[in-house]
Amino acid sequence: MVRDFAGLELRRSGRNWVGLCPFHQEKTPSFSVTPDKQMFYCFGCGEGGDGISFVAKLHGLRPIEAARLICKHFGLAADDDPAENARLRREAEARRRALKALNTAWREAWITATAFYRAAVQANEVTSYGDAYFGAAELYGEELLGRLEAPDSAVRLAAVREVIG
Repeated sequence: MVRDFAGLELRRSGRNWVGLCPFHQEKTPSFSVTPDKQMFYCFGCGEGGDGISFVAKLHGLRPIEAARLICKHFGLAADDDPAENARLRREAEARRRALKALNTAWREAWITATAFYRAAVQANEVTSYGDAYFGAAELYGEELLGRLEAPDSAVRLAAVREVIG
């Protein structure tokens, strides 16, 4: 890719490719491309980075513009539909909020269940987790406990909210 965008003459040197740096004038090659790491570095001027930053620095572009140029060069579709991107961000944020709420509800349910179990053990009402589970089944109902173990997270969340009130 570096050769495509800069027209550099690079020669193989071990696992790397070396040549004259496109960012400053030099007579001795100090520009190195490491394909394994997908990065470049010039030991003369200190410029370095990945393919996108290379194209951005070479053409004076912002990284997003460089990425679009690379996509265009290789015939790839670059999705830059602002409405679609905004929709995807909203959906991701909604999923993040839902997961955070589910995590909070589970934490509160765990605290409530632990307190219930400890109180039952201290009162000698139960001697094992199984006894506490069946005690909770009597308290909350078998159907509710089944929903707490449901594979659908929305069903579990509703059940947890019902338990913790």
